[in-house]
Amino acid sequence: MLEVRQLSKSFGGVTAVDDVSFSVRAGAVHSVIGPNGAGKTTLFNLVSGVDMPSAGEVLLDGKNTCGLGPDGLARLGMSRTFQNVQLCMNMSACENVMLGAHLRTQSTLLAGLLGRTRRADKALRDEAAQLMQQVGVGRYADAHTTQLPFGALKRLEIARALAGRPRLLLLDEPAAGLNETETHEITETHPQHRCFGCHGRAGGARHEDGHEHLGPHPGAQLRQETGRGQRRAGAQQPAGDSRLPGQRMMSAPAALEVEGLVAGYGRIEALRGIDICLQPGQLVALVGANGAGKTTLLRTLSGLIRARAGQVRLFGADITAASAERRVRAGLAQVLEGRQVFGPLSVLDNLRLGAYTKPAQATQRLEAMYELFPVLKDKRLLPAGTLSGGQQQMLAMARALISIADHGYVLEAGRVVLSGSAQQLLHDERVQEAYLGLSK
Repeated sequence: MLEVRQLSKSFGGVTAVDDVSFSVRAGAVHSVIGPNGAGKTTLFNLVSGVDMPSAGEVLLDGKNTCGLGPDGLARLGMSRTFQNVQLCMNMSACENVMLGAHLRTQSTLLAGLLGRTRRADKALRDEAAQLMQQVGVGRYADAHTTQLPFGALKRLEIARALAGRPRLLLLDEPAAGLNETETHEITETHPQHRCFGCHGRAGGARHEDGHEHLGPHPGAQLRQETGRGQRRAGAQQPAGDSRLPGQRMMSAPAALEVEGLVAGYGRIEALRGIDICLQPGQLVALVGANGAGKTTLLRTLSGLIRARAGQVRLFGADITAASAERRVRAGLAQVLEGRQVFGPLSVLDNLRLGAYTKPAQATQRLEAMYELFPVLKDKRLLPAGTLSGGQQQMLAMARALISIADHGYVLEAGRVVLSGSAQQLLHDERVQEAYLGLSK
């Protein structure tokens, strides 16, 4: 059905895809597996017409599709999702799915004026609702897209791709950003389409049905060991002191105290009883896999999401019910999610920016980051903008880790599962394996 012959793509002096050939047979599920920077998304962009190849060709049912854009390929029966969600955030969830079927509609201005499109629109809306139900987001049919959590957005994009009734469906890391439960749910959804998907890391078993079932998220193993780790940390606490490590570091009033914080989206509970304490002048890291609840916690602390239970105190003042504006005036600010690397600057210069507060330790900290992320050392003189998405994420994390001086918390499935000094977490093999994708 799909045949790729000697496909190559270069961006300046960087070769992202080099002489790749493979075929996807009809009625089967195929996977592309590789680490960050391997070229998976670039390959998808070439196959789906987003980018033009430097060399080679892509054949769909024997027809060379090079030069056709995504719209032309959609007419031939190819749909795709994106690693980074590409939805219309100013529309409802149902309307986003309906957009995927626009090639099947034949509405005209005259038909609209005569009211003949109403029946077709209702049928299309009903079909979109059914697709949303199929991928597990049916409860959001009447919701605005901005109200959906990230995991639901990923599945909504799959529903939109299915709305085009494709013969070939390309899924670019469909489970990226989902927590363990959501990943399991999405692997249980088996659309009756020919599928070609990519995964960020190897590790899974091919079953007799031909589907690739990803193994349990490594964070599950970390969560299983949580009780053991907390008992180990708790052994250093005085009897009767149930606070997390790091909450007794100073006797001065805490800058930020979080107790029993619960928050979520709709029926989804993203945070479940979070307890965190930050002392004045302290730098604290919040570590966790995609979907663990890091962004939800920060948005709740800054007032963008209302807490369902628990308490947030800023320098002793209760701000749990305060608006985001009042929190800003009180001195609480948030840096929003995103890699935010400086593309024109080299990888090395980006890392140096993270160490500017501690220049005396810059060399030592840089070497520690190079040991943790070897690819950054290999590419340290290249502009950060030439890195792959995954490599830029490594750079953003390394830049943040360089500046960490005191304490850190690890989140998994909305709960704090580990706590310790930055150095302890940095060298904890469980954290490296579960959340950085590294293993010794």
